Formats: sequence, structure tokens, C-alpha cells
Amino acid sequence: MRDINTVRKAVAVMANQLHKLGYSLSQAFKTAWKRVKNSMKCRVSGVTYEKRTDDI
Repeated sequence: MRDINTVRKAVAVMANQLHKLGYSLSQAFKTAWKRVKNSMKCRVSGVTYEKRTDDI
């Protein structure tokens, strides 16, 4: 799992870039958080049990 400080820094950088493009600061942060949350990945273990690789 990524360090929370790294995630917050990435959100702040993205929000500042969006703000420069014309977003309000609050909307820029909301959009940045949505983008970061949608791009998060997780590890899955035990996928070969009962042929669960097809579900993934």
C-alpha cells in the first residue's frame, strides 16, 4: 500500500494543475481525489482456487 503522504502530495500537485487550468480550488481537489481513488490498485491472492482467474 502506498504511503498516505505520497498520495496526498500527488493529489495536491494534480489539484494545483487543475486550478491553473481554470477549475475552482475546491472542484480541483474533488476531481483530483476522484482520479486518484479510481486509479488505486490492490493485490489479490488465492486466485487459482476453484478457477477464480476467470472472474478476475
